[in-house]
Amino acid sequence: DFSSVSAGSLQFTDDDAGIWSATNDSYLYLFSESTGQLTVSPAVQQLEALSIPEPSTYALFGLGALTLIMVTFRKVASSIV
Repeated sequence: DFSSVSAGSLQFTDDDAGIWSATNDSYLYLFSESTGQLTVSPAVQQLEALSIPEPSTYALFGLGALTLIMVTFRKVASSIV
């Protein structure tokens, strides 16, 4: 009894349910012992998640900056008069 087998550059492993799988850079290979069917599909690649702020984050930041500018302007204007 064995749990892996090589076929060319591919290393197939058994999941103990009769499904053998191997992956290379571009494809996923699945072989079913019960049906004898080999399925080849594009390998799913992991995408790097980017953190993108919500529009409300930009709105709050803008309101805060605007408030600081207005307060500073009023202080300067009141000290001149």
